[in-house]
Amino acid sequence: MPPKEAAARVGVRHRGGSGIAIEEVEKVAGKVYNYITMPKWPWLITGALTSYIAYVNIPTSWMKKPESTTLEWLSAAQLERISDPSETVQAKTLYEKHGGLFMAVRRPGCLLCRKEAQSLSNINANVGAKKIPLYGILHEKEGAEQFKEFFKGDLFYDPEKRFFGPEERRMSLSGLFRATVWKNVYDAKKGGFSGNLKGDGTLLGGVYLIGPGDTGILYEHKEMEFGDSHNETELMDVIAKMK
Repeated sequence: MPPKEAAARVGVRHRGGSGIAIEEVEKVAGKVYNYITMPKWPWLITGALTSYIAYVNIPTSWMKKPESTTLEWLSAAQLERISDPSETVQAKTLYEKHGGLFMAVRRPGCLLCRKEAQSLSNINANVGAKKIPLYGILHEKEGAEQFKEFFKGDLFYDPEKRFFGPEERRMSLSGLFRATVWKNVYDAKKGGFSGNLKGDGTLLGGVYLIGPGDTGILYEHKEMEFGDSHNETELMDVIAKMK
């Protein structure tokens, strides 16, 4: 028997008694029908978006650790001096006498990179008489002149991107969904830093402290997300122990 006729018979049978009236049966049936036939795409989109945001916010400690960089790899880099593009130097010549502190800059116009640049520039003022040559390594020349306001060291262009390797790491615009990135941006703005959107900011950078001669890489920090800065306390401790 069709559901509608069954509902009608139930309603007629109990219309005068304490049973369910046919109007109530039809009302309940209508609600069930609407629930079954209602569009599911809003729930699917909400679930997919929630899953995506959760995925892009996984802690950096859960991410795959980048490959360590060797001194041999870095020493072979041919670098162009920003102030004089005609001058090319081998990276080894920059640190072989006194060592060197290198910042591989993700994007000179980025306020997060500018904040870290100033932090590194202040280190020599905080370690006493032990001054370490400071070098900034760029993978693009866009914004280099403005970057000098924050970075108190020599700037070089690395066309082979050796200081960003040996395995290049990139973070796409999905990084803008990370809560920790927005906290980094908030802290930078609170510190008075500003920036622009010019250039390629997807290639992640890092910080290297290299000892003189063949001492090796004494400290290495590789950026895992936008604004993932070096540990200043650890870096200064290593510098203090340098001979």
